[in-house]
Amino acid sequence: MPKEKLLIVEDEGIVAMDLKGRLESLNYQVVGVEASATDAIRRVGKTHPDLVLMDIMLDGEFDGIKAADYIGRHYDIPVVFLTANSDPKTLERAKAAGPFGYLLKPFQERELQTAIEMAIYRFSTDKKIKESQSWLMTTLRCMGEGVIATDSETRIKFLNPAAEKLTRRKATNIMGTRFSAVFRLLDKNSVPVTDDLLDRVTSDGIVVDMTGHSLVAADQTRHVKITGSLAKIVDSLGKDHGIILVFREGLDSSKLGDQSKGQLAHAE
Repeated sequence: MPKEKLLIVEDEGIVAMDLKGRLESLNYQVVGVEASATDAIRRVGKTHPDLVLMDIMLDGEFDGIKAADYIGRHYDIPVVFLTANSDPKTLERAKAAGPFGYLLKPFQERELQTAIEMAIYRFSTDKKIKESQSWLMTTLRCMGEGVIATDSETRIKFLNPAAEKLTRRKATNIMGTRFSAVFRLLDKNSVPVTDDLLDRVTSDGIVVDMTGHSLVAADQTRHVKITGSLAKIVDSLGKDHGIILVFREGLDSSKLGDQSKGQLAHAE
C-alpha cells in the first residue's frame, strides 16, 4: 500500500528526477514535481499532498521560503526544506517559515526517509494538540461560569465571555497584566485576601471554595459577590502553569457544574 503523498519542488531537473526515483523506491507516492514556487502552490491546491519537499533557491518572484510560508498558512501542509545553502541569514529566514525539517544537500536516502517520517509524525502530533486546545478553548468560552486563568506569575492569560460580562473587563485590555493589578479578592468579612489566596493555591496546590467571597475591580468600579473555586493549573508532570478562577455571581456552590469543583485545574 502506498505511503504518504509527497510533492517535490526542485528547479534542477536531474536532481528532481533522482529524488522522485528515491522516494518511489521507498514506496512514497509522488503527486508532482514542480520547478517554481507558483506552480508548486497551484499543485498543492489540486493534490493536497501530505508533505512538500521544497528547494529553497528557486527562480521567479517567490523562493522556496516564501512558498513554504504561503503553503503553511493557506493549506496547513508541512514542508521540509532541501537545500545546499546553510548560511545563517538563510537559516533564519527558513526558521521563520516554520518548516518541519531541513536537509542539506547532498543527503543519504536514510536521512531523507528519516526527515520525512519525523516531519509527518510531528505535524500529526501538533495537529492533535491544536485540536485539543481548540476544543478546550471553545468549551471554556461557552461555559456559563466565568473563567479567569493566569500564567505561573499570575499574569492574566484568559477571560471567557462570562467573566468579561461579570467583571465588565475586556480580555484584550488586561491580557498580560498581573491578577492583583486588575482584581481584588475579599473574604466573607470583606477582608482583602488576594495575595494570601494566590500564595496558598500556588504553594500548597489546594482548591479554595470561593463561596461568599467577592471579586472587586482594583479601581473599585465593580464589586461582585461570587461563588466558585480557585485552583492551581498543573500539567501531567505536576508543573505549575498558573491559577484558574471559576465563578458565578451570588449562587450557591452546589449549583455550579463540575468545572467549578477544580477539574479544569488540570491541563492536558
